[in-house]
Amino acid sequence: MSQTYPSHCPQPRERPVTPQSAAAHKPQAKRMALLTVRLEEADVLRVRRALSYTGAHAVEFVKITRIPRDNRVCLQIGLEAEAVSEAMDKVIRSVTAAELGPIRVL
Repeated sequence: MSQTYPSHCPQPRERPVTPQSAAAHKPQAKRMALLTVRLEEADVLRVRRALSYTGAHAVEFVKITRIPRDNRVCLQIGLEAEAVSEAMDKVIRSVTAAELGPIRVL
C-alpha cells in the first residue's frame, strides 16, 4: 500500500539496511557457563531442588555422573554466566559438604 504525499512535501526515503543497523537489532547471545560440583549421592535431590529456585530460565541442564568406587557424584550444571554466583550460593547453602570444581565460560 503506497501513500501519496502532496507535491510540496518531501517524499520519505527508506533507510538502507547496513550491517551495523542489522547487528543492533539482533538479540544478544547469552553467555553460558559450566559449573562442576562433587557431592554425596544422597544430596543430589536437595541441590537440584535448590537450583530450580534460581530461576527456570537460568539453568539449562544438569548432568549427573557417578564417581566409580565412591558414594559421590559429579554434577555438571549448564547455566547463564550471570547466574553462576547465585547457583554456587544455592549449592553451598543446601548441602553440608560439596566440592566446587572449575567454572568454564562457554
